[in-house]
Amino acid sequence: MLRSQPLILLALTPVALIGQEHPFLGGLTLQEQAGTVLLEWTLTGGSTCNGIQIERAYSGQGFVQIGEIHGLCGDLVDPVDYSWNDVSVQQLSSPSYRLKLGVDGYSSVKSITLMELNENEQLLFPIPAEDRVTLLLRLAPQTPFDLRVQDLAGRVVLDRRGISGGRVSWDVRSWLPGTYIYAVQAEGRRYAGKLVIL
Repeated sequence: MLRSQPLILLALTPVALIGQEHPFLGGLTLQEQAGTVLLEWTLTGGSTCNGIQIERAYSGQGFVQIGEIHGLCGDLVDPVDYSWNDVSVQQLSSPSYRLKLGVDGYSSVKSITLMELNENEQLLFPIPAEDRVTLLLRLAPQTPFDLRVQDLAGRVVLDRRGISGGRVSWDVRSWLPGTYIYAVQAEGRRYAGKLVIL
């Protein structure tokens, strides 16, 4: 004979988890510096951990360890500042970082969008172009430069002077389809390349 078992129903209520920084950390900041990312953080006073691992992820990929600080970290009394420089980050990317504090868990995830070149001297995009074109130059942020764009017949179609910041964009919607040549002068250096408009 079959015995009936009592039926137990559980009502599951969704729980919202609100992320917060690890209690040992007084913050984690990221700063782009000449094609690298500087990570800075503070371990609060009274907190220690056995080693810190620095991890990085790019969009759609998992975190991988890219650095480590060995040994006992932090201090039983005073806050301790730390920094680490990611010199192998991909240019013009948007990496995310987190810290693993020994066996005490992870920091929150911090992300940054890199705007400086660290591999190329110049980069023009998109190629070919229809609407807008952006030119990036590997220059110090306040370095002024002059830009001139000519068509293949030698006619000047754009002439801008005293641009600073290592980045310039311009509208090409009114330009005729074809190939154009650009030239940049910056502190005795010359950059040049081709631009194709559809």
